[in-house]
Amino acid sequence: MLTIYARYFDVLENVLEKLGAIELLREEGEADYQGELDVDVLLSDGRVFSYHYYYGSCSGCDDWESRDLSDNEIGNEMKNDATYFDDMEQYQAWRKTVEDAKHCEK
Repeated sequence: MLTIYARYFDVLENVLEKLGAIELLREEGEADYQGELDVDVLLSDGRVFSYHYYYGSCSGCDDWESRDLSDNEIGNEMKNDATYFDDMEQYQAWRKTVEDAKHCEK
């Protein structure tokens, strides 16, 4: 489903599978030794899962590694810290707000 391979990619894919991901709506990020991944995914129950995280290459710059978290613990943080939209209408209204704000910055 995801196309950008970033650190913890496999953990996020596992979370999405358990949540019933059916469609990738948006994906942005950097596929490097340090970076970020920002995804929005439609779930089978009609909700939208939105999650953005940063990662580093070592415990000095990667929070999860510095806390010595297991993949299961990282997955739980992803699920708990994600934003969930009740439906596509709510999600699309939020995306419009985000895009409008980007245009105002220019």
